Amino acid sequence: MKSQFLEWYTQAIGGIIGVFVCIYSYLNGWMFVYGNINQNFDHLNFGGVISSYCLLPLCLITLFLGIIKGFSMDVSICNIHISSINKVISIITVIVGILGAKFYFFIPAIFILFYLYKPMIKVNGQYKPNPEIEDYNETEQMFCTKEYINTSLDSDNILALEGKSINSPQKNIKYLETRKIMALELLDKNSDLEFIMELTGLTFDEIQELKK
Repeated sequence: MKSQFLEWYTQAIGGIIGVFVCIYSYLNGWMFVYGNINQNFDHLNFGGVISSYCLLPLCLITLFLGIIKGFSMDVSICNIHISSINKVISIITVIVGILGAKFYFFIPAIFILFYLYKPMIKVNGQYKPNPEIEDYNETEQMFCTKEYINTSLDSDNILALEGKSINSPQKNIKYLETRKIMALELLDKNSDLEFIMELTGLTFDEIQELKK
């Protein structure tokens, strides 16, 4: 089963279960619908008031964020990556849900926060990496694996050449030019400077010169 399904569609399932928990809370009097909140303040505690106003919208937002992340990993809202927004919304939803629906919200909370604790779950004796906490984003990894798989001097060849003494000045020049071309292509794609330095072996100053 794909990691994308486990992480983001699981969150969507948690949002759906959260909506049903909201309905259950309405029926049990722990929360009230918007039209009756003001008339029933005496019957609600602080958590009940907050969850009556916020929990159902938060569950729906969590559901839609899970669906959006399932279709596209590269989405930004007001220059803020959707992963950051999703993390904040998910945590707030769980906190408000526990305040309003009590321990009944634990089940949707497990699904909603699955992508956060997934790296701690061992799969086949190994920890599975979480794309949100990796140093390099998925776009850079795809570019590295697809763009340079057929080049004569890919990252493996570069590492092999660095371990050998290259006596010919002509080979040195050709090798340096190849690294510069790779660095320029990565700069055009707005890749991270540390990623470029590690891949090409160029220094920070050399990359700054190429930028100019």
